[in-house]
Amino acid sequence: MLNAFKEARNSIVDFNKIKEVYELRVKLERSARSYVGLAQLQYINGIIDYLDVLDAQRGYFDAQIGVSNAIRDELIAMVNVYKALGGGWQM
Repeated sequence: MLNAFKEARNSIVDFNKIKEVYELRVKLERSARSYVGLAQLQYINGIIDYLDVLDAQRGYFDAQIGVSNAIRDELIAMVNVYKALGGGWQM
């Protein structure tokens, strides 16, 4: 019985931590998107090279992948919470 409470608590703690990571990755993605816009404006005005724009885009795409991974991790954690609380699994 004590083990079940421990598993449920750990699952909930993991879910909350993963949710924080998701929120941070969303902020990073928004910042990267803004950076791409600024880099494009700087390129148009001749301040930076196109390689810098491509680097900004790469960073933005990496941030998008991070958000997708965070969503996946959050959903997996939600399933683990459901499972720890006895969510109808047949063993």
